[in-house]
Amino acid sequence: MKSFAERFELMHCIFGGYGEITVVPAAGNGTVFFRYEDTGELFAFEGGFDGLYEHALDGAGASLWPDRDPETANLSLFSVHIMETVELAPPKACRILWKEGGLQAVPGSLPPAVVAFPETLHISFPKRHGHPA
Repeated sequence: MKSFAERFELMHCIFGGYGEITVVPAAGNGTVFFRYEDTGELFAFEGGFDGLYEHALDGAGASLWPDRDPETANLSLFSVHIMETVELAPPKACRILWKEGGLQAVPGSLPPAVVAFPETLHISFPKRHGHPA
């Protein structure tokens, strides 16, 4: 199994064209945040990084991109689902939940630690395009 750092790097690379992904604290049980590049809106995912990653790998991306390894293909498909969810999010939505029909953005509140220490989400990553080999 890949380490947290390796899985985060792959997810960060794939989502990099859409926005910035951050995990606080930087560990498998950390909360995953996504800042949408076009609007600067910040979303927090339900559950920790490990759960999100496993959920992302549960897709059918390999059937869409047979030339990619299954992990990269599934994360790519998941990134499309995230973008659809963010773009269709209702006003004041900041949480992304797993619902029966897929992802859903809902109004709510960001985790208290992030509200108290927002500088933790100002981590800057170099923008990347494309997918790892």
